Parts: sequence; structure tokens; C-alpha cells
Amino acid sequence: MRVSKRRNSGASAARPRERDDSPWYPHTLRLFRRAPGEDWASSVERVRQACVERFGGAL
Repeated sequence: MRVSKRRNSGASAARPRERDDSPWYPHTLRLFRRAPGEDWASSVERVRQACVERFGGAL
């Protein structure tokens, strides 16, 4: 089972910026970071699109 998590805070040793997964939960947890200046609607749309790609169908 994959889990997705949205974050808007900075990177840490556990969640470096150059990765979209967690070294603690590889291939299980995907991180979605909001880019500087990015609005929430765009961020949520990226999560929605990833769900469509992963699970198929239109959401």
C-alpha cells in the first residue's frame, strides 16, 4: 500500500529535497512538496494527477 503526504515545510535529514520518497519508507510513502510561490490548488492538482496515474480513472 502506498501512502501520500503533502508537506510545505523544508527538507530534513529524514526527507531530503531531492527525493519524493522517504528513506524510512522507500516505495511506500511519496512526498508532495509545495514549491515556493506555488498555490495550494496547483499542489493538490499534482496529488490528484499522481492518484490518476497510480490508480487509473478520472478523479
